[in-house]
Amino acid sequence: MFVHHQINNNSGINIIYKQSSTICIAKLLYTIMMLTVITLLAGCNSPAKGVYNDSDYNEAVSTAKTTPFGAYPDMIEYTLGKMTSVNNSNMPAMDTYTDNAYTRYIKSVLNVQNVDVFEANDSQYNTNVSMAVSMNRLPDIMVVSSQSELEQLIENGMIEDLTDSYNNCLTDRIKSMYASYGSALMDMVTYDGKIMALPETNITDGPNLVWLRKDWMDILGLSEPRTVDDVVNIVRHFITYDPGNNGVAEDGSSNTVGLVVDTSVAGECGYSSEFLLDIIFASFNAYPKRWIENDDGQIVYGSVTDEAKNALEYINQLYNEKIIDNDFLLRTSTNICELIENGLCGSFLDLGGHLTIHLPMLSALILILTGSHI
Repeated sequence: MFVHHQINNNSGINIIYKQSSTICIAKLLYTIMMLTVITLLAGCNSPAKGVYNDSDYNEAVSTAKTTPFGAYPDMIEYTLGKMTSVNNSNMPAMDTYTDNAYTRYIKSVLNVQNVDVFEANDSQYNTNVSMAVSMNRLPDIMVVSSQSELEQLIENGMIEDLTDSYNNCLTDRIKSMYASYGSALMDMVTYDGKIMALPETNITDGPNLVWLRKDWMDILGLSEPRTVDDVVNIVRHFITYDPGNNGVAEDGSSNTVGLVVDTSVAGECGYSSEFLLDIIFASFNAYPKRWIENDDGQIVYGSVTDEAKNALEYINQLYNEKIIDNDFLLRTSTNICELIENGLCGSFLDLGGHLTIHLPMLSALILILTGSHI
């Protein structure tokens, strides 16, 4: 099984809403926030059931449009461009992206239901978004991955002004999360005083962790790591002594893959994704792809500091030793997860509390214990 160890040492995704006169954008805005912060909603009331007179019905609709937790008297359907994950996101067998624990909970609280017009992961999602934009057939809610895409949608009048929705339908808790970034984050999605999208935040990330196969460590008699060098030594033993019985390739190299790495190598806006080497850079006091203040009080680009160069030299050494997966530039996130699930990889880096990366870990654990995938 995998165990995680803490070692001593934001992408620019925006959620946008299309122009619509028939669907309440205020409630759609909060619906998508619920998908992100579902655990914050404990104690909410379920939608009222029963027959409304005209006055009560209109009041219920108004409350739903202008408060975070108001439920619609009639169920509202909204279309969604759904970003998916591998293996059906490891949901229970009968669950789908339109009928699962999250969507059922949202429906019980707000009385809204998503209808997915497309479902895709990795680069295919961005392709679907581009097609929807070019055909002017946007779902009510989707994710765009760049500032230029957002600006294109604004210039062509294709998306909704979310200012009133933001002010009325977000809880103080969520607003405080955005406020914790200062003004810079919301400024990125505010045009002519209007909030035109919801920027991505890091609200569930914990400490930086390395995940290692504990059963492999036990077979090899290895102790828990305390430093980056300890982790490197464990991965080296995984590759050399093959505790997973993965065998060797025709050229004699081990089939066990070293530390898997995302093609972006390091995060641009902090520790906002899995499979990145930020923790190794940080052990050298290096913070690439970010503007930082150095010891002299000067603002410098973190990718070109001496510390970053030293970190890159060390990472190059790990690559040459195959401690780092030598095929990482050819991997997609789907492929990386498959390596973990199939027992070909026993080490990866992640953020504590980052849910998505724990799913392949869970799948690998179930496979080890039961002999079958979830």
